[in-house]
Amino acid sequence: MTETVYTYTKTDEKIVGKLVGDNHAMINHVVLANGGALPEHYSDSNAYLTIARETLSANTNEEPVEFFIVKAPHPRVYKEQ
Repeated sequence: MTETVYTYTKTDEKIVGKLVGDNHAMINHVVLANGGALPEHYSDSNAYLTIARETLSANTNEEPVEFFIVKAPHPRVYKEQ
């Protein structure tokens, strides 16, 4: 198996960035400032969240919340199943 290093932006500003987008998984990196949120939506695959910084809630903390969203398989493959 070949190792791949994926880089992501380290910031306190809002960001939603795609790190991986192959058929096995889609991984997004998200940073939300105080009070920030993503739009309500229904998951189009199995979704797993990994919190990297602070607490994921209504984000009332002073510090930004940072997390990764892993969808497996990639939503385009999930729809085909």
